[in-house]
Amino acid sequence: MNIIKALDRIGWRFGRDNENKKTIFPVNQLDLDAFNAIEPYIYKAREQQWQDNELFAKLYIMAYAKMVEHFKTDIFDKEPRKQMMKLLDRPMEMIIQDFTDRLNDSEMYFMVEEVIGGILKHPLTLSEDQIGTNIEKIKEAFRNDDNVKVIVDDVWKYEDVKECLVAEVNHVLNNK
Repeated sequence: MNIIKALDRIGWRFGRDNENKKTIFPVNQLDLDAFNAIEPYIYKAREQQWQDNELFAKLYIMAYAKMVEHFKTDIFDKEPRKQMMKLLDRPMEMIIQDFTDRLNDSEMYFMVEEVIGGILKHPLTLSEDQIGTNIEKIKEAFRNDDNVKVIVDDVWKYEDVKECLVAEVNHVLNNK
């Protein structure tokens, strides 16, 4: 039970809105005054939390909108919310590793596209001559150790990427 539901429950038990005329225990004015003093504090804290986490809220809403679009649904469907929670539950190390892997994949594709002189296309969309030419260009490129390293080794290392991401996030937070 979260704090809002707990507060609503206590309010109901106290007969706050005369909804619950029958209470199991006697409620006096001091009880009602205590409840009425807590309630605005809870709602104010909730609003303050929203304001304090505005950057997170913006990113969450944009990502949530993408999830709703991806699942072709609306805000009331639970599936986008479940997927968002899965993302948020992932350890930070996994997220940084995924980012690092994407950077390394991009480096590989950039190198191959540079070697073949254009955008990498699926082989089924190319003629046999184009495929043969691309293979020869790639074989030639592999004679260069730097190109081999892009394919075999990681250009981007986890610790370097993590350091850059920490700096980037801190920069945004400090300059907001």
